[in-house]
Amino acid sequence: MEESRLQKLMALGADPPNDLKFIVRDVKGELRRRGLTESQIEGVEISVNIAFRLGEKNAAMKIARGEEV
Repeated sequence: MEESRLQKLMALGADPPNDLKFIVRDVKGELRRRGLTESQIEGVEISVNIAFRLGEKNAAMKIARGEEV
């Protein structure tokens, strides 16, 4: 893994919408390098987006209940 990519991945968390865009682009690029089809890559992208949204919902619910996130 190139150093700038590793540094960017390690710095994720400060800007969730842009972090998600970076993660999706990074994963899609890696999957293309590994020879996956576009339909397989699309499925992975959908899964990443769903996981992100569920994480946001879970964090919002914890904040609403006064729990630590």
